[in-house]
Amino acid sequence: MRFEFTVTLKDYKAALKLHRRRKFSRRVFPWIWPSLFLICVSAFIWASLNKNLTVATQAIALGAGALTATLALPISRFISTHRCYERMFPPTRTSRKSTIEIDDQKIIEENPGAEEIRLPWSGVLDFVQNEKVTMIYINSDRFFLFPTAALSPEQHAVLNDLVTRHGVKR
Repeated sequence: MRFEFTVTLKDYKAALKLHRRRKFSRRVFPWIWPSLFLICVSAFIWASLNKNLTVATQAIALGAGALTATLALPISRFISTHRCYERMFPPTRTSRKSTIEIDDQKIIEENPGAEEIRLPWSGVLDFVQNEKVTMIYINSDRFFLFPTAALSPEQHAVLNDLVTRHGVKR
């Protein structure tokens, strides 16, 4: 089975969202700094009511750092997402279209003017799919990505059959 596709920024963001949801620590991490900020505000209020100036100043200092991180992390994630998406298409690449060929022995991804990646099924660590994107993991943080809509219903059935036959984790 061979098909051609173009990964859009929307597809890339959907893949990152699906990637973050796969691990508990990736789901919890964005909530650490806002939670710490609320704890610091509560500690500041408590310390102010009890006239404990040292605890109040420490809570304000820690709370300011937590507030800065709470605001900076989404901004840095936005910038990083756009930068990483653009890095998928180096200047040597002649087209944004990619081709992927999946058969019983291997997976081949071709990016015109940039690279060709050949991967046997034994090198596939994991397979994840939703209605927006399909990801074939090479290791815990690296994956092939293509829009699920690029697959016809027949190709979708063949892909699921290949994944099942090769015992790839889902």
